[in-house]
Amino acid sequence: MKFSVVIPVHNAEKYIEECLKSITSQDLDSCGSQVEILLIENGSTDNSLMLCDKLAEGNTNVKTFHFGKIGAYNARQQGIRKSTGDYIIFVDADDQMAGGSIGKLADYLLSLQEIGELPDIVIYNAADLSKRDSKMFTFTFEENKIYKGEELNQFYEIMCKGDSLNALWNKCIKTETALLCISSEEDNNEVFNHGEDLLQTAAFLDKAKSIAYLNDIIYYYRDNRQGLTGTYHGEFLDNQVKAWEAFDDYAAKWTGDKFKAIIDERKTLTCMICADKLVKSEVSGKVLKKEMRALLDSDFFKRYGYEKLPEWAPESSVYMQKLVLSADPYKKLVFEGYVRSFKAKIKRFLKR
Repeated sequence: MKFSVVIPVHNAEKYIEECLKSITSQDLDSCGSQVEILLIENGSTDNSLMLCDKLAEGNTNVKTFHFGKIGAYNARQQGIRKSTGDYIIFVDADDQMAGGSIGKLADYLLSLQEIGELPDIVIYNAADLSKRDSKMFTFTFEENKIYKGEELNQFYEIMCKGDSLNALWNKCIKTETALLCISSEEDNNEVFNHGEDLLQTAAFLDKAKSIAYLNDIIYYYRDNRQGLTGTYHGEFLDNQVKAWEAFDDYAAKWTGDKFKAIIDERKTLTCMICADKLVKSEVSGKVLKKEMRALLDSDFFKRYGYEKLPEWAPESSVYMQKLVLSADPYKKLVFEGYVRSFKAKIKRFLKR
């Protein structure tokens, strides 16, 4: 059994060594598994480029590939193309794999093969890096079972109703299945960093003919609020809109209009997350005003920003919608941004 671990790397100099060590330090010989680690460096402006080359030196399991600023989506696409393993494991550069996790995956896959077949996807549990013994997900899927046919509707329903299946980092994908989900054409030149998990996971689930579940903690997730997922980026909403447009097609194929109302609520949540990121961004007043006006005037926000949020929406998003639904949302949101920025500056000053 050979695994390809695909790690997109963009400005990850603080974490990539720890990430890589969590994989290379595992006793792979004891489980009879082979592992190749593919560092897909894409447009870093810190020392990640040189660091990736250094980490690959003297380690035959590690290969580094350099691309320009192609974004996380295209970086994973390139990683899939470069993979030579039977299965692909996706890891974010600021996260880690649990000790012995690859051996567990190999043993589990072999046990599934003995009772039936090798699944196209294995979904597994994860934990926060700061709470390594606490499982992040409470899925009710059975272990030692291969879900096929109509049983796959359970996964489609979860994808439509919430975000607990969105992430790629808690999935092991059969390489031949992953290859079915990438374009045979040249990669899109557009940088796509936000919403790519939703888009790629939906594509994998759509192509998968069989799925299995392992309730072991295989992956450690870092709550990195300074990373791509934690800060504001001008292309955030545009990327999310494209992801939702693609997901709408998958949802219609899987379930028709059954979960349309819930999916629309999730789009409202996307609007609030975007507003929250902008309010907390500490950009200049001029940029804040410009971006906030563009956000409120966007077609997507006009359509979904004033609708119902999911019941499980975080408090921060509920608060954002309170401002959005006020008499003058633009004024309230910009003022909130000023207040957040001022408080952050005072806090940093007091820490000196």
